[in-house]
Amino acid sequence: MLDNLEKAVKKISSFLVDLSKTVMMIQHVLNHHALFPSPFLVSKMFRGKKDFLTKIKAVFDISTADANCKNYGGYLVELDDQEEMNFVGSFVTRAGGWGSYVFTGANDLKEENRFVQYRSKKPLLSAIWASGEPNNARKREDCVEIMAPSEENIRHRLNDVECDLVSRYVCESQ
Repeated sequence: MLDNLEKAVKKISSFLVDLSKTVMMIQHVLNHHALFPSPFLVSKMFRGKKDFLTKIKAVFDISTADANCKNYGGYLVELDDQEEMNFVGSFVTRAGGWGSYVFTGANDLKEENRFVQYRSKKPLLSAIWASGEPNNARKREDCVEIMAPSEENIRHRLNDVECDLVSRYVCESQ
């Protein structure tokens, strides 16, 4: 009887290994199949992380955008220094062209003119703002966008904007 039990356990164990392999294969197909395309364009690796830019413009909502980033293993991009700003800005320019604008996770929703990162709450660097920014035009500009270079703006810079504009946003991997 013990012999039969050992055979049954081995059979179940073998079945579970095969089932696990099948589940992994199905997950791979679902993640890479054309019927389920990713809603993001993906950057090259930078400091061990990748950035994800939404393919489609939509009305921006910071908490919804951050939840979407989390669903793909990330969070709204946090620009830690000029080098990262240049990397993300170049990625946005390549993906969207000159004069593109995309949302980051930085905002001053809690305290006016105190811009912080959405996830970490770290302060945003002041050195990467566009000239004359932040200006809180129309007294409603509480979110931050990356402005890709254009004829008027030759470098990637940040601008404070209204949080409910139609645009794309950038996530970074964890």
